[in-house]
Amino acid sequence: MALVSGGEEDEHVITRAAGAALDHGAALRVVHAVALPATGPVLDSDHRFVLDNALRLLDELDRRPPHSGVLLRVHPHEAVTHYADHDLVVVGDGVLAEAGDRSGAVTRAALHHAPSPVLVVHGRGPVHERPASTLPSARTSAEAAHALF
Repeated sequence: MALVSGGEEDEHVITRAAGAALDHGAALRVVHAVALPATGPVLDSDHRFVLDNALRLLDELDRRPPHSGVLLRVHPHEAVTHYADHDLVVVGDGVLAEAGDRSGAVTRAALHHAPSPVLVVHGRGPVHERPASTLPSARTSAEAAHALF
């Protein structure tokens, strides 16, 4: 599962999640979560765009796994536990530079509450194309948490 936010790191998250799915012969679920009570035009115009953009990024890759997109009406930090059937959660670091935090609240929630391993993708700016087979394997939640702190 790739959790996208509409932020700068989405391209990195999609690239790494697609590589991991290809390496393991798995399907990829791209998820964007919107806190309730977002309904109607707000949900459709703003947040559907985030999911559609992430799926477009995935479609632009040379190789991509079978995939689907899901727009959830839950708080983003709750999305990591919404689906119990994922083998890996791929999430951006969500750096909050103004607060001095090393990771965002959603990233911390994934590291502490996801029922599966979490891959935290660090990075901003252009993505350097790499074949999926050269992507590092996913860390466990404990290893990823250690790398952040």
